[in-house]
Formats: sequence, C-alpha cells, structure tokens
Amino acid sequence: MYDCTLRGGYRQQAPWTPLVQNKFGQAVALQRTCGSKGLVVVLPQIKDKTGFLKSLFTDVLPEIAPHLFPGIEQGRWTHLPDYELPKVVQLHDQRSQLEAKFKTDLAVLEQKVVQARKQDGWMHDLLTQTGDPLVEAVKIGLKYLGFNKVIDMDQVRDKEAKSRREDLQIQDVSPTLVVDVKGIGSYPGDEDVMQAGKHAMLVMREQKRTDVLGLSLINHQRHIPPMERDNAMPFRQELLHVALESQLGLLTAWDFYRLVRNARLHQWKFEHVQPVLYQHGRFEIIPTHYLYIGKVTKVWADKFGIDIEFGTIAVGSKIAIEFPVLFEEADVEGLMVNGNIVNAANAGDKTGIPWSNNQPKLKVGLRVFYIDNEHHT
Repeated sequence: MYDCTLRGGYRQQAPWTPLVQNKFGQAVALQRTCGSKGLVVVLPQIKDKTGFLKSLFTDVLPEIAPHLFPGIEQGRWTHLPDYELPKVVQLHDQRSQLEAKFKTDLAVLEQKVVQARKQDGWMHDLLTQTGDPLVEAVKIGLKYLGFNKVIDMDQVRDKEAKSRREDLQIQDVSPTLVVDVKGIGSYPGDEDVMQAGKHAMLVMREQKRTDVLGLSLINHQRHIPPMERDNAMPFRQELLHVALESQLGLLTAWDFYRLVRNARLHQWKFEHVQPVLYQHGRFEIIPTHYLYIGKVTKVWADKFGIDIEFGTIAVGSKIAIEFPVLFEEADVEGLMVNGNIVNAANAGDKTGIPWSNNQPKLKVGLRVFYIDNEHHT
C-alpha cells in the first residue's frame, strides 16, 4: 500500500522513467538518467531499508550501472587468482619473475655506477676542485698518460719540514717539468700563472742544472660547467707573451681533462702524449701522431667535405675529427675529389669522405687530423 504517487516533471532532455506502479498504473518510484553524471532514483518509504539497499547494490545497480562496480564490470572478477585461466596464471608468474630479475639487475647496475664514480671520481675533481684534491687528481691523470715518475713535492717538503712550493715534478725525461696546480673561481692572475716559472728557476739554482721547465695548470672558473667557461682566452694576452718568452707552459684543467679522457679512450701511446706537456705558452692537447689536414666545410647525410690544407690522405688510412670534448677516430673508407672517386687526396683538393649516421653528427668548422701511428717526435 503506497500513500503517494510521483510525477516526473517536464524535462524532455532527461525524462523520468517509472520503476514501480500501483494497481492504478500510477508511478510510485521513478528513475532519470543524467548522462555521464549518473542517474537519479526516487523511491517511496520502504519498511526494510537494509534489505532493499542490499538488493539494490548487489542485484540491480550492477546491471544498470556497471561502471560503478569495477570489480563486476565486464566480468573483471574472472581475473582474480581463484578464477583466472591457468595459462594466464603461468604468464603472470613469468612476468613476476622477469620483474624480480629486472630489479636485481638494476640494483647491480646502480652499484656499478657507485663503484665507477668512486674509481674515476678524480676526473670530476679535475674540473671542480682546488688545493690538495686537485693536485691529487692531476697526479692520477699524469699516470694515466703514461708518466711514472710524478713526485708530489708537497708531501716531500712536508716530510722535510720545509715550506710548500711547487706541487708536482715530472721526472720521467729531461727536462724535469715543475708543475703548479691551482683551482680558482675566476680568471688566472699574474701570480697564478707565473709561479711555476719562478719555482722552476729555484729548482735549477738548487740542483745546479738548466734542464727544468715550468707548467701552470689552472682550473679556472671552476664553479661553472667547463663548456660554459671562457676556454678560448682564459689567459690575458700579456701573460701569453711572457709565458712564451720564459718557456713556461700554460694549460687549463679542462684541456688536461680532455687530454686524459681521449688518451684513455683511444689508447694513445706515451711517446705521442708526453711531448704535449713540454710545449711553451698556451698549447693545444693534440698528440704528436695527429697531423692537421683541414676543417669540415660541408656536411651531407652520409659524407662530409673538406678542403685539404696540408698533407695527403688515402683510402684505408685513419682520421680523427675534433669534437668539443672527444676526438672521433674513423677509417677512411672512400674518397671523392671533384666528383671523381680516387684512392688518395692531396693538399688543395676539395674532398668528400664517407660518414655514417651511426657516427657523431658533424658540423662545419670541426678540425680534421690524419692519424700517423708510425709518427715519432
């Protein structure tokens, strides 16, 4: 027995639908669908509210609104372990095993990263540190270049209770190289640069010899990423002139870093690297078996052009191209001069050389070197 009847109003967009009617055909319960917002149900007073709601949520709503019941919608309960297909259970087990192996392998890789940073962290010290940590990093770098008699003079003079002076001495060959190492936040000043030369003079006077040279190794603008530093002109022009006149070598820590990294990568021989550090003024880090031949003048998808300025290159020889950090070594697999395939190209030739997409992307202006592994100084 119902005490009232319901009418749904006049909204044509979402009409009301009778759910329950009395014996006279009048609606006593209504429903209206509100599109994506859901539906509205209007019911009369019900004596057994608990039983009604249980039936509503277990029997009725799952049928008319399955999206409200993710566990029931489209039989998703069939994916529960108790109901899943045996083959699918097997595949899930395999996936779990793969995920566990992946986590284990990832943990191993992370540990290797930690070990690599610990083992080669001195290379970052070359670019960030000052004082003793920087000196130690330079000392390690020199050993990687092949120098064996690198003496830490700070340790020697500390043991002798003498005041500190030069940082390192390289005694592998004559002349002895007196190295002063500094890390600074800005540009090097006169004292930063010239100290190595003064210390070299003191060593010559003490040891009564003349085969001693100075090398100033400066980690300038050390708080800035190296490729954002002023690497083109870190030393004032006046200092460059004085260094040349006094046979003093000038080297930035960034150049030294590149020298060490490339020597390790390409396994440069000691005899090709050692003479680099004995140059005067601001010198480049080009090993002696790299012979400059020209610059990249054009770049295509599969080759590059070069106007050869010096020397000769032939098919089967090796070249090196200088990128901002590393040198890229490659075999010369073919040559073209003025549109003709040739076996060799000489100074003055406009030359095309193959370059695959798997190699670093070239840019116009990069320097190109012929690699002469038989070259000796």
